[in-house]
Amino acid sequence: MPLKPWPYNHIQKPSPADWGIGMTVCIAAHCATDKCIVLASDMMISTVDMSADLAAMKMYPIGRHWVAQFAGDDTSQITALLNDLRDDMGHESETLAFVSNTFTAAYAVRLRRKIETGILGPIGYTFEEFKEHGLAQLGQEAFSRVFYDIQQQRLELEILVSGFHGDQPHIFAIRTPGKVTYYSQLGFWAIGSGETHALGSFFNARNPLSALDRSSTLYRVCEAKFNAENAVGVGSATSVMIVYPDGSRLNPSFDEIEALKREWQRTRVMTVPDVAKALSISILKRADEEKLVPPPLTFKANTKRKKARKRIKPSASRKSTPKQ
Repeated sequence: MPLKPWPYNHIQKPSPADWGIGMTVCIAAHCATDKCIVLASDMMISTVDMSADLAAMKMYPIGRHWVAQFAGDDTSQITALLNDLRDDMGHESETLAFVSNTFTAAYAVRLRRKIETGILGPIGYTFEEFKEHGLAQLGQEAFSRVFYDIQQQRLELEILVSGFHGDQPHIFAIRTPGKVTYYSQLGFWAIGSGETHALGSFFNARNPLSALDRSSTLYRVCEAKFNAENAVGVGSATSVMIVYPDGSRLNPSFDEIEALKREWQRTRVMTVPDVAKALSISILKRADEEKLVPPPLTFKANTKRKKARKRIKPSASRKSTPKQ
């Protein structure tokens, strides 16, 4: 079978990866005082040409004490990844190490399958066959091209995992190519296109999340999601889940969260407060009186360059040759 041309110069056909769950926000935060984890996400699916809200759930219970939230462009991998995870989870030994290793292994399996299906399969190889016989059969140049393709493959899927090991809450994220980052000490995190907006809401809060009770944590998580709606592709509908150490879960209704959103919209500061505006006017007035004006710029003619040009003699090649 002939190899693909290099470099590839054709436009690929649309795939499920074009459905942008990466254009989303998923949030998790731990409430230390009442021992629970509050999760929130939007429910939008979008493409380049269209979008649909209230179209997708992005929080999936895994095992008895853990919940996974997904953000990424390669949504075709979510169902298979969930099946792999559910086959291995649900045991009594749902420790943090076991859960993180299980997620990492499932992530690696999906990435390997993607490589075999998209790159190695069309040229007649499995992953093991390519490692064992690829160099000898393809030659150095072709083998290097395929190997480069393999290195560039990514599972465009980010996972935010939250749950309990005993009474201890944990939050961690998995990113391509299977890297795990732990946020248990911080107590919160977010993923997706609305990540920066959501985290900014947490970091800018006057009181840290670790000092809040359950009701205040619920509001702050919802507030972070509402702020994240300013990001591209984040839907206005909000899904919320509260997880407890015994594995029980609570799902507030859509109408309840919408009522919370209306109160957030009513109380958020949209204009500059009168006292702050008066202080700003006073500062600017004093600045206008004391501002320093830089001296005017003076320009000098560059006479040295002109004189140098006059002294340039024509080269020997430009001298006219005498007529014979």
